[in-house]
Amino acid sequence: MTDFNELALAIPRWLNSDEDELVDELPSIIRSAEERLSRDLQHRALYAEATGTIYAGQSALSIPTDLIGVRRLAIVDAGETVVLRRRTISFLDEFAPRISLVGRPKFYAVRSTNSWRVARTPDADYPFELLYKRRLVGLSPQNPTNWLSENAYDALLHAACARAASFLHDDEKAATKALHEDEYGRFVSALNAESEEDEYQPGEAA
Repeated sequence: MTDFNELALAIPRWLNSDEDELVDELPSIIRSAEERLSRDLQHRALYAEATGTIYAGQSALSIPTDLIGVRRLAIVDAGETVVLRRRTISFLDEFAPRISLVGRPKFYAVRSTNSWRVARTPDADYPFELLYKRRLVGLSPQNPTNWLSENAYDALLHAACARAASFLHDDEKAATKALHEDEYGRFVSALNAESEEDEYQPGEAA
């Protein structure tokens, strides 16, 4: 476990560099490393659930502001869970060319930066369940820790060091970047494997 300030001090030490340009760029480098790690990790801790209702006659569904990717979007119809399949908006235009065509939704597509469209337009109110990968609040002096710094520090450090090595544009740093890329991959694989083991751990016999 570490915090933003400790990570910001560690990166120049690992790269053996105290260049002012690197120090000034550290917040951006750390943010980039967090975003990369959030994409690559498939850890259960990065997933969130949201529930609500898709109302009759309303084809738009709001996208959570912290969403990185969807694992599953489903509606519940008379006790049956129906998983909606993701398609392009062009596909939905062909499948249901008019919003007035109603029925039980089967598909969804990105309509804008903050909403999906479902098709067909719901003919009734349907509860929905969304399981998605969430974006954590980023590290900063004001938010010194988050799940990544507390539980995936090694991967975060090596991702940041690899990004910083690229930023320095130094031929001597190429080997350093490769080293950090290898270490990053190793730690990410271990974290993903750990999450899989926990998720599929056989139950103990009664």
